[in-house]
Amino acid sequence: MALVPCQVLRAAILLSYCSILCNYKAIDMPAHQTYGGSWKFLTFIDLVIQAVFFGICVLTDLSSLLTKGNDSQEQERQLKKLISLRDWVMAVLAFPVGVILPSSVVTWWLLREPERAVVQLPPELCSPRGVFPDFQFPLLVISFIVLFQIHSL
Repeated sequence: MALVPCQVLRAAILLSYCSILCNYKAIDMPAHQTYGGSWKFLTFIDLVIQAVFFGICVLTDLSSLLTKGNDSQEQERQLKKLISLRDWVMAVLAFPVGVILPSSVVTWWLLREPERAVVQLPPELCSPRGVFPDFQFPLLVISFIVLFQIHSL
């Protein structure tokens, strides 16, 4: 079985982040109508940062494929600038926020397990007519942890 090239994997991750962002904005939650809207949630901020980072990665991969074989020094200089921007975004934004989010999720689960009343979901998010059924919220949290583990490889 052949491995998936990193360019295809990065493009797939970028598309999945964009689809999650579109679905997240489609959910009508009361918290989105208050001050700050979606931007007050760390998960949304991390989602945007990761989508921007993977967008820069895909752009870098495409530019390196397009400039392969050319001896233009200007294109090589622009590619080096794009690679340094990608590395800077990873070191300053994507990695630190991507590490803080799963650690806060793990802390939330550790606090929630002994006594569920300590950390409880708002009633408007719980079933029967809420956004998340009882089984879906833990799956959503686990999927974010899995996405983080995949992208940190």
